[in-house]
Amino acid sequence: MILIVTERCDPHTDFVEPEFDRRGVSWVRLHLSELPTLMQASYRLDGGWRAGTLTIRGRTIDLSRVRGVWYRRTERFFLPGLSATEEAVARVECQSFIEGLWGWLSDAHWVSTPGAIRAASSKAEQLLRARQMGFRVPKTLFSNEPERVRQFADAIEAEGARCIYKPHGSIIVDNGDGNRGVVYTRLLGPEERGRLDEIRLSPGIFQEYVEKRAELRVNVIGDRVFACMIDSQSKEATRVDWRAASWNDPGEILPHAPARLPPEVENFCRSFVHSYGLRFGAIDLIVTPSNDCVLLELNPNGQWAWVEQRTGLPMASALVDELCCKADRRSK
Repeated sequence: MILIVTERCDPHTDFVEPEFDRRGVSWVRLHLSELPTLMQASYRLDGGWRAGTLTIRGRTIDLSRVRGVWYRRTERFFLPGLSATEEAVARVECQSFIEGLWGWLSDAHWVSTPGAIRAASSKAEQLLRARQMGFRVPKTLFSNEPERVRQFADAIEAEGARCIYKPHGSIIVDNGDGNRGVVYTRLLGPEERGRLDEIRLSPGIFQEYVEKRAELRVNVIGDRVFACMIDSQSKEATRVDWRAASWNDPGEILPHAPARLPPEVENFCRSFVHSYGLRFGAIDLIVTPSNDCVLLELNPNGQWAWVEQRTGLPMASALVDELCCKADRRSK
């Protein structure tokens, strides 16, 4: 039995669940928004013996049958009919309860554990770790001090380079016209310098802009490495941040192609992900005009389905291999 922890609408499961079915592997999806109204669990410890059950939408599962867990996405618990105080208490209790359930399933093979995902989520620590492992990273400042940012940008520009700003996480803003937009990486020009006081309350990441020939999205699944080359420089709007492409317009989608990494880069990507205890990681690299690779960041639970769609790289199959084969070995 494979347990899939995800959101209600997650396109990645549309790739993986049919592969489980094709192989005859039983699976069940767990949505945390169904706890505690549509999902219940009980787990018991009695001396050296333990047991537990998980009931999801009327289906009861023996926790001892869970051999693998694919931890994709979580949702807020649904706690209807409670006062604000009662909801606050219930939310804390539900969180502790579900974390206990994750611990109860520690014998299963996880891709990846919540603890490993949390440990790998700091962009600052990622860059420090990558540099310590001998990989090239951009000059970077994390700050909420406008004057230090100005000094950093001035020093970068004095060296003939440019400076960019990017947020720590995904920021969605109201554009004032009824539409919402995403804050992408952007060059630090006069307009952005004029707004630097805003970082006093919302710290930002400021970085040397590394000139690009292309970009790589590298997905590490277990011990396998899948690299995709993204031609971000083919369109003006995506030269700084490839995510700014018009994804709903087929004519604007950037060219994607499978890529072969130099052995030292492939080995670094695998080792970097594994150093956090992760069994999956999505890494963003820059390929410079001189064909050097520079690390931008690691997403310990990133998107990959669109890459398989555009390149045919068999990542869903690799993920099922990882979950099933490693889970079988652990159960023996």
